[in-house]
Amino acid sequence: MSQSAQNIVPGEKLNSNGVFMFELKDQTDDNDFNASDYRLNPREFFEKPLISMRPYVCDLRSSEAHEFENIPVEILKQINKESISDLGLVWSKDMGTNRALEATPIVVDGIMFFTSTWSRVYAIEAKTGKTLWKFDPKVPGEWARKACCDIVNRGVAVYEGKVFFASLDGRLFALDAETGEKIWEVDTVIDRTRAYTITGAPRVAKGKVYIGNGGAEYGVRGYVTA
Repeated sequence: MSQSAQNIVPGEKLNSNGVFMFELKDQTDDNDFNASDYRLNPREFFEKPLISMRPYVCDLRSSEAHEFENIPVEILKQINKESISDLGLVWSKDMGTNRALEATPIVVDGIMFFTSTWSRVYAIEAKTGKTLWKFDPKVPGEWARKACCDIVNRGVAVYEGKVFFASLDGRLFALDAETGEKIWEVDTVIDRTRAYTITGAPRVAKGKVYIGNGGAEYGVRGYVTA
């Protein structure tokens, strides 16, 4: 288990890209212990009596860890024991595929942006589920052979009126957030004879777009493009 998955003090700077962490307490002596101590003995880990398993959230912008229960998210107060019975499905959308969907949606000004299989991008009205636009980068079907883990895509970045995403075959795109029209396209692959792919979501900071390439399962070395 990585360092980021060990015991984290809220507010402590992280040294790696952990997305979530757990603090585990030993019921016998009430002292914290590292889950990584048990990675070679799963049976002992799961049989260990626990008092608590508290999730943490990693803020990727500040690289700080915070206890989930301490995050000031007002909307959480709207769901309680009195209102829980009122929850129900508002809308759903058939994405027209039985392949994996792994994107985390991003909502900006009431519009939900996300990706689906084959790196297709959607803009949806968050309240109604109405599709405002979609964009298909038309990834060549044969590129699926170069992907270790299906034709998935993990999402977009939204920045200053643009939606940024990368396609499975290694192209980085900027779209107009309002219309879905392509603004620019860049090929990030350094050698198209080899098995480079992109399934991750880009990051944007200070006017630059960052994206990582993968393919180590098929003998290439990943790299980052800005």
